[in-house]
Amino acid sequence: PLVFHEDAALAAEAAQEVFAQRGAAGFWRYHDLLFAAQSEGGLGRANLSKLARRVGVDGKRFSVALDAHTHRGTVERDSEAAAAAELSEVPTVLINGYLITGVEPVDVYQRVVARALAESPAR
Repeated sequence: PLVFHEDAALAAEAAQEVFAQRGAAGFWRYHDLLFAAQSEGGLGRANLSKLARRVGVDGKRFSVALDAHTHRGTVERDSEAAAAAELSEVPTVLINGYLITGVEPVDVYQRVVARALAESPAR
């Protein structure tokens, strides 16, 4: 979570709880809802819960996890790893040794993927 985004840490914890309950598919659906919510309703606690219910989580278990900060350690370890790697932009994507930081057009990703594939040993 970005330090200047006041709701980011709790949103990251919420996303971890969604992952715990609904797996990768639920996490990515929630991820998309969180990004949309930044301009439609925000990422306050009430909206985090509302969006989590939309992906089918157990609301009581979700609330307990947020109240107890069950996933704070995971979020903090990820933040520390990013800081140690000097990664400070969102998004940051690593593709076979190529680092893309910040928002870039899709053609940048296409070129990097093509280059990474071309450099990969034949299988």
